[in-house]
Amino acid sequence: MNNRVTSDSGNTVSLFPFLAVLLCTMGALLVLLIVLGQRAAEHALAEAEQETVAPLGIEQPASEDTEALAQLAKQLDELRIRSQQLEQLRKQADKRLREEQDKLAHLEEHTRRLEHEVTRLAVAEEQLTAT
Repeated sequence: MNNRVTSDSGNTVSLFPFLAVLLCTMGALLVLLIVLGQRAAEHALAEAEQETVAPLGIEQPASEDTEALAQLAKQLDELRIRSQQLEQLRKQADKRLREEQDKLAHLEEHTRRLEHEVTRLAVAEEQLTAT
């Protein structure tokens, strides 16, 4: 029986070394990925800081460009104000629409009640005429 157990274990393939190597490789790649990501972020931050700081040799933007930017900023402010006004008008229109729908629903219900009353009175009239 011992021979049988030892022969079975000798024929099986152990996956533990393969999985251990695979996990170690993945861990090492993960560490490299994190380090490279941090370096790339630091590099991008440094480039962004260099772009925001204007070098001394470069001239200031032309006055036409600043005027155009000022005009665009003014137009943007006007559009924002107009958008707010339109939003307020939309809210008022929605409120009015709901009120009108409520009135319409009330009138339709009243009309149904009156039609029912007319039908009931017509039946009562037929009964009176029959008697």
